[in-house]
Amino acid sequence: MSAVNTNASDNDGYNITQANSGFQRYLFFSPAFNVFILTSLIGIIVAAIIGNSLVCAATSLSPNLRKATTSLFILSLAISDLVTAVLAIPFDVYVILTNGLWFHSKAACTVWTTAYLLTIPTSNLTLLVLSIDRYMTLSEPLNQFRGRQAMTRRRILCYIAALWIYTLVCALLPQTGWEIWRLRPTNVIGGICIFNGSRLYNILVTVLHFIVPGLAMCVIYLMIYHQIRRHTRAVRPIDSPVTQSTQVSLLLHRNIRAAKRIALIVSVFLLCWVPYSILSIIGNLCDKCFVKIPSELFYVTLMTGYLNTALNPILYSFNNRNFIDSYKRLYRAIRRACGRIGSLK
Repeated sequence: MSAVNTNASDNDGYNITQANSGFQRYLFFSPAFNVFILTSLIGIIVAAIIGNSLVCAATSLSPNLRKATTSLFILSLAISDLVTAVLAIPFDVYVILTNGLWFHSKAACTVWTTAYLLTIPTSNLTLLVLSIDRYMTLSEPLNQFRGRQAMTRRRILCYIAALWIYTLVCALLPQTGWEIWRLRPTNVIGGICIFNGSRLYNILVTVLHFIVPGLAMCVIYLMIYHQIRRHTRAVRPIDSPVTQSTQVSLLLHRNIRAAKRIALIVSVFLLCWVPYSILSIIGNLCDKCFVKIPSELFYVTLMTGYLNTALNPILYSFNNRNFIDSYKRLYRAIRRACGRIGSLK
């Protein structure tokens, strides 16, 4: 998930840098591979833009979704995926079409690298906080029933804002000019746009933004699994009235369904990004091992990671009645608007 370091010289056009999209170098893919990777990336861009735009619209239209605290995290994830689809993936398509060369400005190169380093860690850390929220909700379900939620709406908004600010600062570190964070004085070398992070920066980004959150999410969901097993065995009445016991039981079942839905989102995210992250770690720790890996493999694993941006909108809606109802209302509204436009003609 991080940029990959290099010790190549500035005049080495072939091995100029090893970064986000596998080797950032002159690319000589076969026509068949070019068609495959370009078709896949363009399809991901279209699906991600449409799907995540629908998620944002559905969340704004549905009172139930606006009220649910979980929807705030999902909205943050959708915005992150939209930024990835608009500002990160299209540049990968461009680089493949130009055989690795960069004909835009240094500012455009900075936009590409910063957008990537901003959105992917933001998604990962948001999923981590969302997992913590699900665990706390299942650990003390009666607090939610009695109106004492561990995660209030204001607190969640503060967490999301802090995450975006933190990842933006981290993404901009290679642009600060500090030698400890950047690899080269410029991010365009020999006509190639590089991910200009130092070896230390790349390792820290990988560890702090993927390895630690990924392991933490696995541990949290093991704990959630034990909570679900404990709750599904029996729901004991607390204050003994039957009505309250029934309401607590229904609330628990709803929280359990939400936890399973978030677990699915987290699992797909990890499956999509683990292959590319492993290659990134190899590239930072072992240069000799890295150069032996074909760049086609890097683009395939990167494409798999980007695929997550198109899958998330489907996962959000999975077994979620509020999202499905909101999509139906949105479809009816668009259909009525199209009908009015047709009648004017």
